[in-house]
Amino acid sequence: LGQKLKHPQKVMERQEWSKKQGQVREKNKDKVEQSFEQLVITRRGKGESLAGTRKHVNEGVTLCDAMVNGSTESG
Repeated sequence: LGQKLKHPQKVMERQEWSKKQGQVREKNKDKVEQSFEQLVITRRGKGESLAGTRKHVNEGVTLCDAMVNGSTESG
C-alpha cells in the first residue's frame, strides 16, 4: 500500500474507462429489458411453445450483447 504508483495517469484512464462502460451498460439496460419483454410477449401471443420463446430470447440476448458491446468499443 505504501508503494507509489508508477503510472497514475494509466490508472486514472482505466478507472474512467470502466466508469464509462458501467454508464453505457446502465443506459442500455432499460432498452435490453424492454426488448426482452417484447420478444416474450410477441412469441407467446402467436401461440408458440415455451421452447420456441426461450430460443428466441436467447437469440435476443446475443443480439443485445452484440449491440451493447459494439456501441462501447466504437466509443
